[in-house]
Amino acid sequence: GEFSEIRSLTIEIAGGAEEDYMAEAINLSASPNPTSGDVAITFELPTPQAATLSILNPLGQTIATLSNDSMLSGKQVFVWNADNNAQGVYYYQLRFGNSVLNYPIVLVK
Repeated sequence: GEFSEIRSLTIEIAGGAEEDYMAEAINLSASPNPTSGDVAITFELPTPQAATLSILNPLGQTIATLSNDSMLSGKQVFVWNADNNAQGVYYYQLRFGNSVLNYPIVLVK
């Protein structure tokens, strides 16, 4: 017979002690949050390394990739322009090394 593909979605919400510790260690933040337009996402990498910063919609789908490259150590700042997105809760996701950090951005119109 035929089988349909089974798909699942898991969005990890911030709150785990290890994730919060890592976010604190690299000074990960988004401002302003809540926002109605541009959001500045900042973090500090301890060493030069590859990192990916993405924006996920409420369904967990990537709608923007702000960076997917090797970065120098130190402070990084990226801006997400949310003007063309509907009101709701989005997530910024930072991947580097063995870490994946997900935190909400509240978009209000």
